[in-house]
Amino acid sequence: MSNGKNGRARSGNGKNPARKKSEVPLRVAKCTRREMEHRIQHTMELLVAGRQAWEIRRLFKQEYSGRDGKPISRRTIDRYLSLARERLLKSIDIPPEELRSQLVALVHQTLTDPAATVRDRQRGCKLLADLLGLKAPLMIAQTDTSGNDLYREALQDLSLDELRVLAKAHERAEQLARGGSANGVPAGRRNGSG
Repeated sequence: MSNGKNGRARSGNGKNPARKKSEVPLRVAKCTRREMEHRIQHTMELLVAGRQAWEIRRLFKQEYSGRDGKPISRRTIDRYLSLARERLLKSIDIPPEELRSQLVALVHQTLTDPAATVRDRQRGCKLLADLLGLKAPLMIAQTDTSGNDLYREALQDLSLDELRVLAKAHERAEQLARGGSANGVPAGRRNGSG
C-alpha cells in the first residue's frame, strides 16, 4: 500500500483506496440450497401451469427476497427459469418429434374449440407457427421520415441510360448466381473448345 496525493492509503495499482485488513468485502447474501431447490420447484410448477416468464419474474420479485431483505435480481430469476426448463425437459421421456406432434395436436384442439377466447387462439397460432417453423421473417425497408422507400425514390432519380446499366448489372448478377461464368462465356466453351 502506498499513500496517494491526499495522504490516504491507496492500493498497489494506485487507483482504488486500500481496504483495511479488518474490513470484509461486501457479499450478496445467497439463499441456501434448500431455498434454491424450493424456488426452482416453484418455477417448474408455474411453467407447467402455463405462466409466462414475465409473470414469474413479477411474482418472484414480490414473493422472494435475499437474506439482506432486497428483492432478488432479474438475473437470479432468469437462472431459476433456465434450471426449471432444463429439469422439465429432462423429465419428459418423449422423443422430440413425438412431443412436437402432440403439441401441434393440442394447439389444433385449442384453435378449433368454440369456447376458446381470441387471445387463446392468437397464442395458439403463434405457438403453431413456432412449432412448424413458419415464423415469417421481418421485412425491413430503408425509408425516410415520411415512410417513403428510399430505394424506389433513388430509382426515380436515375436517367434512362443509368437504368439500362443497372438492369444489365442485375441480369449479370442473376446469371452468375445461376452458375454462369464471370466473362459471359459458358464454362465449357473457354479457350476455343466446345
